[in-house]
Amino acid sequence: MIHIVFGPSPSGDLKVALKDLGVDKKEHVICKR
Repeated sequence: MIHIVFGPSPSGDLKVALKDLGVDKKEHVICKR
């Protein structure tokens, strides 16, 4: 799955949440500034 977020802060928050859930290897985060 791909997640598109706007801004570096939400991107970091989402990456941390995905890592905590253990799905950071399957999910991708794209940050648009």
